[in-house]
Amino acid sequence: ISNELLYSNYISLYAWLAPEQFDGTKIIDHISMLNNVYSAKENYVSQNFGGTYFTSENAEKIGAIREKIEDLEVNFKEKCILLTSLLYAIDKVANTCGHYDAFRRTLDTVAPIKLLVPDIQQDENKRNEIYNKDANQLIRRVKADVLYIDPPYNSRHYCDSYHLLENIITWK
Repeated sequence: ISNELLYSNYISLYAWLAPEQFDGTKIIDHISMLNNVYSAKENYVSQNFGGTYFTSENAEKIGAIREKIEDLEVNFKEKCILLTSLLYAIDKVANTCGHYDAFRRTLDTVAPIKLLVPDIQQDENKRNEIYNKDANQLIRRVKADVLYIDPPYNSRHYCDSYHLLENIITWK
């Protein structure tokens, strides 16, 4: 049983751990196509994060890829896999120190973004449950022999440091 309050993390947990079936060939084909997406027009990501968190080119491509994922005919698990591939690729080209509450002054992460196919071991996920709930509410609904809870490390909520990823994944 896995639970995550941040939707972007939930999407990745679902991609890696959910028992829902997916078409691996379709994932490979879609990621290949997404790597070849080109956009010369402004979008949400390029307008808000280009030249700061990402190069302008990467920001335009991230926005174009995200828009394209929204248009694909895929099941929820497949969408989660594609979004997870995008999240991991974003992290490789982000001009940050690991979180997104600030960017580095010098834009020195300039490699072009490239999505990779996640190596998901589907056969190991048969009994998994994945949630996107408040842990205080979820604990009343699940039973477990062993429980690991990762509490906050300070008084600030970590969600604030990942607004950029949340915005890209929720795509509101």
